Amino acid sequence: MSIEVVEDVEGLVKLAGTTTLAKDAAAALMARHGQGADGHLETADFLHREPDNAADPNAVAVHVEGERIAYLSDYLAKRLALAPGEAQQVQLQLFSKATEKGTRVVRQWADGEDTPSDETLNRLRLAYRAAALIAQRDTPQVAQAWPMGANPQLGEVAPARLLCEGELDEVGVKVIRAAEAFAAVVLPPS
Repeated sequence: MSIEVVEDVEGLVKLAGTTTLAKDAAAALMARHGQGADGHLETADFLHREPDNAADPNAVAVHVEGERIAYLSDYLAKRLALAPGEAQQVQLQLFSKATEKGTRVVRQWADGEDTPSDETLNRLRLAYRAAALIAQRDTPQVAQAWPMGANPQLGEVAPARLLCEGELDEVGVKVIRAAEAFAAVVLPPS
């Protein structure tokens, strides 16, 4: 399961812990709302800074219906202007499909546990190609976040979602063109 937070600056961002520490809570949440393996849920709930978190005092937990279901990645948690112990309401979009066909496939492939289908390999190659284009222009964090954000070149749909769900012959070219357009933007001097 993948659960993503919609933020004004970041667009869609991948969360941590949805397939490990909060796997059961996230799955139960989707089930309560009648969402199965390909489910999607939109809701409003809270981010909570957890200064007493033993693993990371900067940790920001994502709570839905009073239950912690995930964490923001550490680089986003550090950037979030949220005081220790404070909470911030956010809009959430929860997808139960993305991780199943995304990071789990890559992890199993890297670990030698499984070989993805030819179609999945082609999707992964396109995702890598788009990320490489972005990485030539910007930071690794931007290259990692770009596929998850709503993209104006793609009708405000996230490139990762198109690559996961769309007909590859159609969406592959569109995603690469969107990455090329993003990479072509001239950045102001810092």
